[in-house]
Amino acid sequence: MENFERGPSGGFGAFLVCVTVHMMFPLLPLVIEYGLTQNLTPQSLTIAVAMYAMAIGSSSKIRPLFFMMVGTSLLFSAAYGWMLHQDIGSSGLIIPPDSDVAARLKGYSFWVLGGIFTVHAIERFVRHVVNDEAYGVGL
Repeated sequence: MENFERGPSGGFGAFLVCVTVHMMFPLLPLVIEYGLTQNLTPQSLTIAVAMYAMAIGSSSKIRPLFFMMVGTSLLFSAAYGWMLHQDIGSSGLIIPPDSDVAARLKGYSFWVLGGIFTVHAIERFVRHVVNDEAYGVGL
């Protein structure tokens, strides 16, 4: 009987698949929102950062990065809750959030998303290209 055991299937191709599927697809709702409205709301960005940080952190093999992503997720989850509280208001009427705070939060969100993406892309490059680790379940 032949041995059907597969060897490592990492490399640059695995890295590109990882970046596309694992790192870019989760950001697709932001791309769609921008395509439809030509704008990204601070609420969309803060919840996206919270979810993205948790997803990327949970897939990291670097323990300090995992804990940094959990902390980032908690901070941006709190910011999202604050933004929602600002939207509803104490009287139940929808009021716009403080525009200065919303603008700063929007800027922070872009920087944090870019930082998470860059750091994790470097980690994945090392895993898939340098260490020749396969991506996914090895189908």
